[in-house]
Amino acid sequence: MKKHTILLLLINVLIINAQDQKKLGCIVYEKHTFIGNKHLKLSDSILEKRKAKFKKFVIKHIDSVNPNKFINSIPKTELEVSGGDIKCWYTLDLYENVYESKSICSNVNYSNNVERYQQIHRETLKGNSVIRNVENNSYKIGQKFNVRELELSHNYEIIENRNKTKIIEGFRCFQVVLKRKSITNPHLTVYDYEIYVTEEIKLNYNPVWNYKEFLGKYYPLEIKKKPREEVMSQVITWKIKKLYLPINIYDKK
Repeated sequence: MKKHTILLLLINVLIINAQDQKKLGCIVYEKHTFIGNKHLKLSDSILEKRKAKFKKFVIKHIDSVNPNKFINSIPKTELEVSGGDIKCWYTLDLYENVYESKSICSNVNYSNNVERYQQIHRETLKGNSVIRNVENNSYKIGQKFNVRELELSHNYEIIENRNKTKIIEGFRCFQVVLKRKSITNPHLTVYDYEIYVTEEIKLNYNPVWNYKEFLGKYYPLEIKKKPREEVMSQVITWKIKKLYLPINIYDKK
């Protein structure tokens, strides 16, 4: 128990004092959310028929008294709210003992005086949110959390295509495809993923893709989420915009 308490105190000290450590590396992803296949936009008459069909489904299976209440409660996508393409940038800074992870998006207004990010212990993956006042360089340690080890294999078939390769920022990468196994709601679009990964980077955390089936084997450098069928729908891509790492993180062969 005493050893456990000492370890937690040490982790907190490392996290709080990370700003005094030398930065060892940096990874920046750019996330682009947009509507793909706009040329396949359905006519207004077809869209109205689909809305009517969906309303009948809601009346029959969900709410026969007030179906519009349920329909209007369905959350809107980021694109529907913003009305245009969205870009976000996810930055992962590497220090000796911690990661610092932060993000900014083009559709969000940020204060010039406040910086928000997460600090994560590189060994335990325990972290804190941090709020920094830029004017006086003061720090407020926020909510504590553990990085979740998410699983993909329950919902996706993972297919390695090692013959499909590309070089990204000097790293040899090959393609991994995630195919959705099944979906219960016939009204939802089925999305698959095309991911280019490298086996040369050995890190246990990623700012945009934390699935243990991946980080235990390889590191994703490019991700594309797209509809399985060729329809006009939301497409999301994550691409590397900046990458430099300490030599002990990877092994060039």
